[in-house]
Parts: sequence; structure tokens; C-alpha cells
Amino acid sequence: MESKDVQVIKPYQEDDEIDLFELFSSLAHQWRWVVGITVIGMLLSITIALLIPKQYEVSTQVAEPNAADVAAVITRGYGKQTTKSLFAEYYQDLNSAEELHQFIKAGGWLKKLYPEKANGASEAEMFSSLSDNLSITVLAPIKEKGAANNPAPDLLAITLWSKDEQVAANFLNNYVTKSNSRVLEKLRLNGQLSRDFEVERIQSEIKLLQNNALKERGLAIQRMEETNQTGVKVLLQKISLLRDKAKQVRLLDIKKREEKNREKIKKLSQSIDLLLKKSTIDEQSKLEVLNEALALALEMNIKSPTTIEMMAKSGSTVSETEINVTTKVRSDLFLMGTDYIQAKIKNLQSRTHKELFIKSIAEIKKQIAEVRADTALAALKMRKSDDPYIVELPSLKKQIKEAQSDVKLVALKARKSDDPYITELPALLKKLDKLQALTFGFPGAKLYRLDKKASADGKAEKPKRALIVAVGSVLAFFVAVFVALIMGAVKRRKEA
Repeated sequence: MESKDVQVIKPYQEDDEIDLFELFSSLAHQWRWVVGITVIGMLLSITIALLIPKQYEVSTQVAEPNAADVAAVITRGYGKQTTKSLFAEYYQDLNSAEELHQFIKAGGWLKKLYPEKANGASEAEMFSSLSDNLSITVLAPIKEKGAANNPAPDLLAITLWSKDEQVAANFLNNYVTKSNSRVLEKLRLNGQLSRDFEVERIQSEIKLLQNNALKERGLAIQRMEETNQTGVKVLLQKISLLRDKAKQVRLLDIKKREEKNREKIKKLSQSIDLLLKKSTIDEQSKLEVLNEALALALEMNIKSPTTIEMMAKSGSTVSETEINVTTKVRSDLFLMGTDYIQAKIKNLQSRTHKELFIKSIAEIKKQIAEVRADTALAALKMRKSDDPYIVELPSLKKQIKEAQSDVKLVALKARKSDDPYITELPALLKKLDKLQALTFGFPGAKLYRLDKKASADGKAEKPKRALIVAVGSVLAFFVAVFVALIMGAVKRRKEA
């Protein structure tokens, strides 16, 4: 059973063996097929290589601009711009599919780049083909491995594959300059919008500051007026109190003066009464003396004034009569005679205004009259205002006048503008002037530095015809070998 199995397997193994000599012999017998198919493949490859249109790789390189190229943008544009930030915006515009589409459509570049597809393909298809053939590569700086974000580009390469090298070069050169114009226009428009918005914001802030300053000034005026009114009211109250006090003092002074004058008049009147009483007593005393002298004169029968010498010559004798002999003048009243004495008595008794004979009474009455006609008292009573006699009044009135004509208050009311007193205003006005001075004119500004201009050198990058022929010939040879082997196997089977 086992030997039978071995016999079955052994012939099978012998059939699977490949005889290389027989194989190459078969190929040699079929050399015509090998050569023919290989030649046909080579000819076909040459034909294909010649029929495939040439593809040109056109590129341009742009780098970060020099400071002089963007000086107009930095000085006349809005915001803080640098060469790096401007080049980054330029790079974004180059990468914008929308801007690319508008540029292509505006310049009719699809028909220029793909004239063979102008009638058969749609615009979307041609645009897609152009997008596939156009590439923008950052040459420097190269992104480090593991870095999260791409660094800002310094050098870009813009490459376009096209059948028409000159058209592609024109396309790239125009796209570079047009993108520069677009970005400058965007910077101008965006700058103007931002500038206008900032100007409006600053003007609103200035208006707010001016309104606040006006309100603060109004409140200050109100406070100052209230303070001045309160101060004037207090001062007027002080003046009123001083006037009342002065009036009370004056009335009290009048009252004191009147009482003093009444007391003085009373005392002077009492003096007059005393003098009159004394005068009456003196008159009575004189009358007694005169009556005694009259009685003596009657007794001595002296009728007219007589001297001692005269009495001695006449032989008259006088008893108990004292005669002053020291001088020629005698003080004996009876010697005046009865006529004189009686006349003297009658005169004394007939007096009605005795005060006329008292000199001091006239002086006292004069004093009484002076007291009654007290000029100081009359002036006090006639005084209409005590203001001139209030020492504090001028100072208070001056304070009232100063409060009513407050220089600061008058200046605040007369102020036409609060701008000079707003501390933040100069900086805002300076900023506003700077913004309004921006012209947004960027003549000659370039947001890139042309490192390599796109040009037509006539050297096609595609197709690689030698490679196509070589690959085609090799493939044709392998196909020919395969066909020759099959043909040899078929022939051997027929012969068997």
C-alpha cells in the first residue's frame, strides 16, 4: 500500500521539475516573437513619449521684504506693522483659494493655460487642474520636528506646471505683483476702516470727557454757589446780630445817658432848691438884722446915713453902740439911717425872682440846660444806622462782596471750553491728529522681495522620454518572453 503511494508521488515530482535548457531552447525557437514584440513595444513607447505634450515646471521665489520697501506702509498705514507681519499677510493672500480664483477669472488665465480644454472642460475642472499644478512651498525657515505651529515664512517658492512655459511664467509674475496690490489695497481699506473706527471711538471718548467736565464744572458752580450763599447767609446773620447788638448797646447807652442826665438834673435842681432855701434863710436873717438896725436908727433918730464924726459934731450921744474906728468905713447898719434901712427891707421883701440874685443858680441852670441839650444823647437818638460804629462790619461786608463776586465762580461761569482742564485730552487729540494725518498712500510699496523671477528657459521637466522608452522596451521584452514561453508550451503539447 505504501509502495504504491510512492510510485504515484514520484512521477508527479519528476513532472514539476523545470528544465532551464529546454526553456531557453524554447525561447530561442520563438525568437521572432520575442524580437517582434519587443520592437513593437519599443516603437509604441517612442510614439507615446513623442505624443505626450511637454510639461514645464516654472517657479518664482519671494522673500521677506526690506524695510525700505515697506516704509510707506509702516509710516502711512494704521497699526503697528513689521516686515515679517506684512510678509505673513502677503503669504496668506498667496494661499487664498478665493483670491486665486478671482485673479484667474479676471485675467482669463484658464483659457491661456489650457487652450485645449477651453471648449470641452468646465471652468471648475480647469480651475481644479490649475490648483493641482500650482504649489506654494515655504523654503525658509524649515519647521522643526515636533513644533506645534509653522514658523512665519521668510522665503517662499511658487511653482506651476504648465504646457506653455511663457504663459506660466507670466502667470506667476502677474500673480506675485497682483497679490502685492491686493494686500496693499486690503491694508488701505482695513486701515481706513480701523482708523475711522478708532477716530470715532476717540471722538466719542473726547465728547464723553467734555460732557463729564461740563457736568463737573456745573456741579462745582452749584457747590460754590451753595457755599457762597451759605457763607453770605451766615455773614448776613452775623451782621444782623451785630446790628441788633449795636442797637441794643445804643439804646442802653441812651437809657443810661438819660438816667444819668435825669440824675444830674435832679441833683442840680436840688442844688438850686438848696440855694433858694439858703437865700430865703439869708434874706430872713438880713431882714432881722435890718429890723434891728431900723429899730436902733429910729431910737437914735438917724434918718439918713450918718458917720461917727458927724454925730460928735452935733453933740449926739450913742449908747451901747459899737463903732468900728479902725478905718473911715463903719460897719454899723443903723448909721445908714431909717430911710435906707426901710428901703432895704422893702426891697428885700418885694423880691419875686430871688434866683436872679444868686449867681451860682444861673450857672447851675446853664448846666441843666447843657444836660438837657446833650448833643451826644441827641446824636444817639437821631442815629439812623449803627453800621459806621460796628468795627467788624466792613470786614464782613467785604467778605460778602467777595463771596457774591467770587472770582473763581465768575471764571467757571465765563469758561467757554473745559478742554484745557481735561488732563487726558492732549494725548487723545495728539493721537487723533496722528490718525487723521494717515494718508494710506503706498506708492512703490512691496510686501515681498523678489528672490527669483519666473522665466521661460525652454527646458521641459516632463515627459522623461528616454525613461518612457526604456520602461516601455523592458515591459515589451518581458511581455515578449511571456508570449514566447506560452507559444513554446502550446507547440510542445501539439507535438506530444
